[in-house]
Amino acid sequence: MPSLDWEKFDSLPDAKSRNFENLCRGLMRLHYGRFGHFKALVNQPGVEFHVKFTESCDLGDASHWFGWQCKLYQRNQNGDLKAASRKDIEDSLRKTEKELPNLTDWVLWTRYTLSKTDQQWYYNLSTQYKLHLWTEEELDTYLSGDGLILRSTYFCELVLTPHNLAERHRIAIQPIRERWMETVHQSVDAEREIRRMLGEASSWEELVEAGESLKKASELILRGIEDAVPKLKPYMASFVNACLEFADTLVHFHEILADGDLDVIQQKLKERKTLISLDVRSTPRHLRSANHPTSLYATNALDDMFTAQALLDEAEEFLGVGLVAILADAGGGKTQMAAQLTAPQENRHRHAGVFLQGRNLHKGQSLNDLAKSFSINGTPMPSMESLLAAVDAAGKRAGCRLPVLIDGLNEAENPKDWKPELASLSEIVKNFPNVLVVCTLRTGERKRGDWEQRREPQTETRESFALMALPDDINTIESEGFGVDADEAIEKYFNYFKINPGDAAIPVDFLQHPLTLRIFCEVTNPKRESEVKIDYFPTSLSPLFEKYIANITERISEMTSLSHTYTTDEVDKAFYTLGIELWQSGKREISEKKFRTAVSDTPLWDSSIVNLLAQEGVIFKNPGAEPYEYVVTPVYDALGGYIIANALLIKYAQDYSFTWVNEPETTSLFIGDTSHELAFDILRSLVRAC
Repeated sequence: MPSLDWEKFDSLPDAKSRNFENLCRGLMRLHYGRFGHFKALVNQPGVEFHVKFTESCDLGDASHWFGWQCKLYQRNQNGDLKAASRKDIEDSLRKTEKELPNLTDWVLWTRYTLSKTDQQWYYNLSTQYKLHLWTEEELDTYLSGDGLILRSTYFCELVLTPHNLAERHRIAIQPIRERWMETVHQSVDAEREIRRMLGEASSWEELVEAGESLKKASELILRGIEDAVPKLKPYMASFVNACLEFADTLVHFHEILADGDLDVIQQKLKERKTLISLDVRSTPRHLRSANHPTSLYATNALDDMFTAQALLDEAEEFLGVGLVAILADAGGGKTQMAAQLTAPQENRHRHAGVFLQGRNLHKGQSLNDLAKSFSINGTPMPSMESLLAAVDAAGKRAGCRLPVLIDGLNEAENPKDWKPELASLSEIVKNFPNVLVVCTLRTGERKRGDWEQRREPQTETRESFALMALPDDINTIESEGFGVDADEAIEKYFNYFKINPGDAAIPVDFLQHPLTLRIFCEVTNPKRESEVKIDYFPTSLSPLFEKYIANITERISEMTSLSHTYTTDEVDKAFYTLGIELWQSGKREISEKKFRTAVSDTPLWDSSIVNLLAQEGVIFKNPGAEPYEYVVTPVYDALGGYIIANALLIKYAQDYSFTWVNEPETTSLFIGDTSHELAFDILRSLVRAC
């Protein structure tokens, strides 16, 4: 095994002393965390971390309690420790004696061997602990076995820098660059929830607000103690102390959150104590009974305490999540959100995350194959675990949690393949607290808004991809378009596309779906050269779909990196064939195999027209009635109706009298028990076209 490359270690981002501490802590957690109670400390006196053993291991039995002080101490020219370094070491030892008197073993860990004089001085220090000296030799030993992954992430090929991450993100998003409109990005509830899981301090400002509110309440109640009857004073004093303790806990936790040490954050959350005692709970009632003027302040403060308690519970839950899935409709903004979440966030003090595309998961492959699409300095990642380890180490050095995002898992060639893979991944990621793995998937049929009311019942396949590809116990978040953020999103898009709605009533419900809003804006003012004023909004999706499909056709025809490229005529023919096949089936879905045969589709998945149309938000794959069979379905009924209607108009273009409409086989598909499942949508599009 090669020697440790300290030159590479010294060039890592962040302070060398912090990186050394993180490395040593990570090694001890990997090797000994399972043998006892491991605790990490931040800005604490004495040791940086310690393990109280409950089981025997090679360091000792359950009677041992080890603590480590890991520092890069300065030396004189002759190689001895400087006087200040000796003082720091002894101060740390004395502070440990005060804070952890029952510790049994105290380890000083440096990256070099101390001189003979320093070793004699160290071992002669007076203490009840057994003293140990660890150096590069112990570090090299522990960087094997369980610790081998850390050797790679701190000294070898898996060292990820902020520059590496930003560059890989820039390359990864190129295939979806057209769909990622960073200028008009609108955060929605699903994204805000993910940012809370990432531990971004700005997403937890309620902690500070609650703390400030409790401090203010304590001041107001404190002023009223002098006027209170004697029996109330103990209750009020206890209540004020609880308010101040709670406020201090909240503010301190937010500071730790901003520092980004996930080990310490999770430890503090688990160690917190309940401050809402029975006396605290009863104080507002006692004050109300006595008609005391501070009773309202106490009632509000108690409510703030319960709110703060719930926030801390939520923080513990969210920061413990390692794998989460976002479910959204086709065109619901998943890719936009994925690109934004993994982009470098200077204002949030977070480096770029990792953006992977689910469509690159081919049948028979594993997540390790997907990880190989990410490389460091030209070297592909050997496995998904290696990728997580590299990102985790980068997150630790940066003091933040980084996302590894698999976008469009439903676009994989066979989504069913990934259920066991993700089940394994959900366990592996638990070893990497500075990583959050996020998967995005399409739901089935898009939910219909009030403006899309119709007679047919909705399909029951909205979560089919989730059922196919996700483990049963995975955390899921369903994103419903712009939701409460629709007004803000519409304003951003209109400003960007230079659309002036004037006095026209904006149909918010119609435009609250991300795809609909984008299509409308692109159709209304595609070049954005000058402002366009509109007097009314369309009541139909048909004109928007026409432009939408034309844009898709152009984009696919311009994809030169495909194994098999397409002309615009070939893409147009694929749309036509899709429409005719859907019409003849009488259903909103057709066999994927039959459709691929009808269009003479390539067997190469990256260039498959089914894959490309799925990426572009036209169709999705659902499991068929038979095992290992799939069906192809338009992403929502209105689009399917338009595609079918357009195909019929092309097929019967020479029938100027519309004789085909009156034929029995046609009328039977529009009315009666044998009518087409999309009859309403087809007829509406035909009427609009005529």
